[in-house]
Amino acid sequence: MVPNLRTALAVLLLSSGTLSAGAQTVAATKRPDPTDALSAVPPLHYRPAIAQAAPAPEVPVGSWSQANDTVRRIGGWRTYAREAAAISPAPAASQAGAKR
Repeated sequence: MVPNLRTALAVLLLSSGTLSAGAQTVAATKRPDPTDALSAVPPLHYRPAIAQAAPAPEVPVGSWSQANDTVRRIGGWRTYAREAAAISPAPAASQAGAKR
C-alpha cells in the first residue's frame, strides 16, 4: 500500500471507533419508557408560526352599492366570463415541439 493510503485508512479506522464509542454513551443515558403512562414527560412549548408574521395592513372597504353599480355598468358577470374565455393557452404548434 501507498504510505498516504495507509495513513488515511488508519485515521478512518480510529475515527470510526471513536464515533461508535460516542454513540454508546448516548444510548446509555436513561430515557423514559414510552409505553409507561406514568413516566415523566418534558413540557410542551407551543410557538405559533403566525405570531412572527407582520400584521396585514388595513385595506379601506368601498361602498358595496358603488361596486355593484360598477359591475352593472361594465356588463355584469358575463363580461368577466368572456374575458376569462378569451385567454387562450399557448398555440398547439409550440406545444407539439415541446413534446419531442
